[in-house]
Amino acid sequence: MDETLRDLRRVVDRGPAGRRGFPEGIRRRAAEWARAQRAAGEPLLALARRLGVSHETLRRWLRKGEVGFRPVSMSEAAARAPASRGAVIRLAGGVVVEGLSVEEVVVVLRALS
Repeated sequence: MDETLRDLRRVVDRGPAGRRGFPEGIRRRAAEWARAQRAAGEPLLALARRLGVSHETLRRWLRKGEVGFRPVSMSEAAARAPASRGAVIRLAGGVVVEGLSVEEVVVVLRALS
């Protein structure tokens, strides 16, 4: 167990601080830790169990720090490329999924959240 997780578990094991729940700093640190673990491929449910909170609590903490949209750019080659049929999803690490229907995109995005 890494040091950050140990520190967070100590606080979580003591329980929430009244009606307001856990302090903002703890929620933020837990979300940062969870984002790093998720980037390494850990599922949300497993992270919540390791942290000692419900997966919905951890999901809420993760969403609080999210920004709505990220800036993107398009290269000239991509702008000139012929349009593919269906949606295209580009994932971290260079993975590209093309030709999906709207329903399939929803399934993929739900699986990734």
